[in-house]
Amino acid sequence: MCCCSWCPKWCPLCREERQERQAEQAHQAEQAHQAEQAHQAEQARQEERARQEERARREERAREAERARHAEQARQEGQARQAERARQAEAAEQARQEEARQEEQARQAERARQAEAVEQARQEEQARRAEAAEEARQDEQARAEAADQARQEEQARQAERARQEERARQEERARQEELARKEERAWQAEAAEQARQAERARQAEQARQAERARQAEQARQAERARQAEAVEQARREEQARRAEAAEEARQDEQARAEAADQARQEEQTRQAERVRQAERAWQAERAWQEEQAREEQTQRVQQAQREQREQQEQEERRAQQEERAQQEAEERAGREQQVGQGTQYPLGATDPLAKAAKLQTPSPPNTAGSQFNGPTISITQVGGNIFEGKMSKPEPASASAPEPVTEHNGGWSKKVLLKIANNAFSDPSRRRYLSQCHPDIREQIVKQCEAWIQGPDFGRLLCITGVEGSGKSNIQWTLASLRARRSSRFFFSTSDATRNDLSRVAPTIAFQLGTIADRALREISSVADGDPYVFDASFQDQLDRLVVRPALVHMSTMTVIPPAQWRHAVLIDGLDQCEGHEQQKELIDAVKNSVLEHQTPLRVIITARPDSAIRSYLDEKDPKILHIDLDAIIANASATILSPSPTETAHLFPMEDVPVPKFDRSRLEEKARARTR
Repeated sequence: MCCCSWCPKWCPLCREERQERQAEQAHQAEQAHQAEQAHQAEQARQEERARQEERARREERAREAERARHAEQARQEGQARQAERARQAEAAEQARQEEARQEEQARQAERARQAEAVEQARQEEQARRAEAAEEARQDEQARAEAADQARQEEQARQAERARQEERARQEERARQEELARKEERAWQAEAAEQARQAERARQAEQARQAERARQAEQARQAERARQAEAVEQARREEQARRAEAAEEARQDEQARAEAADQARQEEQTRQAERVRQAERAWQAERAWQEEQAREEQTQRVQQAQREQREQQEQEERRAQQEERAQQEAEERAGREQQVGQGTQYPLGATDPLAKAAKLQTPSPPNTAGSQFNGPTISITQVGGNIFEGKMSKPEPASASAPEPVTEHNGGWSKKVLLKIANNAFSDPSRRRYLSQCHPDIREQIVKQCEAWIQGPDFGRLLCITGVEGSGKSNIQWTLASLRARRSSRFFFSTSDATRNDLSRVAPTIAFQLGTIADRALREISSVADGDPYVFDASFQDQLDRLVVRPALVHMSTMTVIPPAQWRHAVLIDGLDQCEGHEQQKELIDAVKNSVLEHQTPLRVIITARPDSAIRSYLDEKDPKILHIDLDAIIANASATILSPSPTETAHLFPMEDVPVPKFDRSRLEEKARARTR
């Protein structure tokens, strides 16, 4: 549709503006795509350079670690060899010292035994035993104190051999004293020679160790020099790479700056063009609003004339009905007098025909509010406690009010008919807000709502929030017109006592449900007649018994349409105009407990201002409650914004660009931007 909602086709001005918007959007998308591609290429180059630098650094660190590991391993091996040689030399030296000490002790003992007499053989044996025990103790102590196991074993073997040799020498000396003295002198000479040889070997070993230490130190110094040279070479290469990267970055930055300057100049040109387009659109919108105001003034005058004519016709019909009732009463009284068997009514009873005539008298139109021409209801007693209700449409062209209850629908309970709010079916006074909701935005949101209602069973409550004049009532009005026989609606209003609280919400929704569902009608009338206190119960109980259960009963008896595909929309507009936050919370809680927690064919759409009680429920981020923020759409010129889970509801509410109206709405948009910040 074009900006003029009454025009069935596009006007030339709107078509030209729409083409300009589409061309501008395509140009912006192309530029954004090119900028994104350039940015991605730049990021790819930077990432590749960073990966190459990181790879080079890792390789350099690996080479340095390998060289350090080799050097450390060589140093440890040299130290181990030196320690091993030192341990071996120390063990040999200790063995030689121990052997010399033992030999010296043996010679001293031998001289003592030679000086003593033969009769002291026993004492000499005891001395030898004591000496052997002392030697064993000394050997054991030497083994316990040694830290190296190999040295301890070598010392033990040498001590054992020394003791065995000592015992053999003692036995030999005992048999041949003279030969022992000669052997002692020879042994002393040999021991001296061996000591000299050991000393020479020790000095040679120390010289070899010193030479090896010097060579190892020279190797370490050479390795450190090579490492320092490699580090210096790597540092120079790193400096060269950094200089090259800095030069490339500078060139890239210069290219980006030039591209940014060019883009800024183009953006300034586009902004100037948009300002001119906005000015033209504002002038066209202002002219259209003035034309709309003149048309509304003409319609109000015509409506007032139609109401006056209808009121006169109703007065005439009422007078005719009263005249016919009086004539029938007179004829009946004349017939009773002629026959002589007149019917006597009990005290306080009324004539059924007169009562029926009174019930059939249509109610005068409700003139409260601005130009309301709502439906009128006539009630006729069918029999017993059952009444038949008939509702007349206010205008043939309006699809917002439900069709009248006819003969095939069955009878309505009078208790239900007395509890409904006639003005809540639709609110024609809110048509003045049509010009405040852009047609493209309204069409997009209505299309999404229709897809959600008929779509899969994902969430049954949709909340539409926005400031006053953002188009909430216009969206509900459009949905009510499109789903005339597939929805129930209730328009709250603070200026109407019948629709500013919850007392008539459930009966009104139930009445509209019953006008299109025969089985639901009988269920509702049965509940109303069976429980006289149902309308005094809580709103939760009324919603369950008058709306949810009858809808489920009707769905279970459907044969033409599969029950799983039947959907009935419940449109509640202006929740913020319901008196008191407690009643607003009670309505939302009842919808959550009755509709969201059970498998029902009902889909509830509630519109309200963002500062109403509905805000606390939206802040809880309940995944079962969907949300459309009109203020965010208008302020950001973007598609519908959903919470709490846009990814899960993307198949229901696609994110598409929706153009924003260019007329003067600065104060409304400023409030929306402040709220989003």
